[in-house]
Amino acid sequence: MIIINDKPGQLCNQLWSYAPFIAASLEHKNTFVTLYFEDNFYLFENLNRFKNIKFGWFRRGKIDIYLRKILLRYIRIIPNNILRTFRIYVDKTNWKEESWPEYLITKKNNIVFVGAGCHKKNNSFLLKYHSQIVQIFEPKKIYKQKVDDKFREKLKDFDIVVGVHIRRGDYKDFLNGIYYFDDNTYLKAMEAIKRQSDQEKKLVFLLCSNEVLNLDFYGKLDIFQISDPNSISDLYALSCCNYIIGPPSTFSMWASYYGNVPLKFIKHAEESVNLEDFSEIVAQDTFANGNLLIHNAS
Repeated sequence: MIIINDKPGQLCNQLWSYAPFIAASLEHKNTFVTLYFEDNFYLFENLNRFKNIKFGWFRRGKIDIYLRKILLRYIRIIPNNILRTFRIYVDKTNWKEESWPEYLITKKNNIVFVGAGCHKKNNSFLLKYHSQIVQIFEPKKIYKQKVDDKFREKLKDFDIVVGVHIRRGDYKDFLNGIYYFDDNTYLKAMEAIKRQSDQEKKLVFLLCSNEVLNLDFYGKLDIFQISDPNSISDLYALSCCNYIIGPPSTFSMWASYYGNVPLKFIKHAEESVNLEDFSEIVAQDTFANGNLLIHNAS
């Protein structure tokens, strides 16, 4: 059993931290439990799809929080020799930053506490269990249906949908703002995609952002947004596109992996955008074409 004892960032950081452990647990038929997901229970339809994959013990927010506090408090004060007798492995010195060997965390009947955010990931099974991970993290029908209806409407008039992830907000400070781009940067990228696309096919751009956009600025192109969007509806919508473009982000990476959608990162304002550079994400920071995300120096 793997017990996740940390909460590594926002939603998509959590998904990328958990997914390799979930895939490995499905492969080895072990149990995966994360103790920190109560903020996101309401977003997903099938978190309990597999009996050995658990998001909290009962998926009841207050109860799970209470049990977590008790468990994490007492597991850290019980002597290690007693814990090891029951094959329970807790690294109290490197709590949330453990570095367990692979054989230990996959061995049956072991109970291993792991900080998913920092622990080395085994991505070997992400593609093999892609369909199962998609099932687990299927959005709730209330979010999914709205997106499906919008795409059904747009695909009556358009052949290709390009998702544009316009990340602002927190990106003003992330890595000293190196990926904080203005509207003109995104517009140039969109125009480049349109020029290179099959001119016999009609193309429309889905705009997703964590801030209110000036849609008039993009008025020369065919654009749309999901009405009353939130993180899960935009995330799912991007996964339904034919292409995704945006700054480096675990958000667009998850959409690419979830929907098998080719993705291209904009890493600087003058970046050339070529359709042949788009590739699907197969693991965090890893593209199907072999490219790896390496952040620019600030």
